[in-house]
Amino acid sequence: MKALVWLLAFVLLLALEAPILRASEHAFLLPDVVVLAAIYLGSRAGWASGLLTAAAVGLFKDGFALAAPVGVFTEIAALGFLATRLVARRVDLGSAMPTMATCGVGTFVATLLFLLFEVIFHRAFDAWEEVLKAAPSIALGTMLVAVPVFGGLDRLAGLLQRGERMRGVSGRLR
Repeated sequence: MKALVWLLAFVLLLALEAPILRASEHAFLLPDVVVLAAIYLGSRAGWASGLLTAAAVGLFKDGFALAAPVGVFTEIAALGFLATRLVARRVDLGSAMPTMATCGVGTFVATLLFLLFEVIFHRAFDAWEEVLKAAPSIALGTMLVAVPVFGGLDRLAGLLQRGERMRGVSGRLR
């Protein structure tokens, strides 16, 4: 149940990001939702549900990003989830500064992976400079929204857990 709610929350963020990109002159500060999903799920979800949810978020991002080859963001989300699982024991992703730093580094790594996948799958790609110029501002936007997004998702997970406990208690009373 939590995985479905997290997926819906991240898809909602992706859906909100698309119109904001078109309408805003500050679109360069929009966060990388795939990186946020991969890091959040890697630090708080189980292996199977987290990996599948992160890959699903990447697949939805693939649907929104029509210029990129299909599957690029799915692979970035899956690799980001796995990398987060590796470092989650060493980095306190419950605190603000480590979370922001991890999201910033994750955004740069995701940008490099995107460029690597473009070299492999889309040989005619010629927007290298634009992608590299946008990377610092996207990392900044991701860092700025990481703590509020993670806090909101943690609160949502707490509400779900409380609701499951309430149903479990009422189920036993019948």
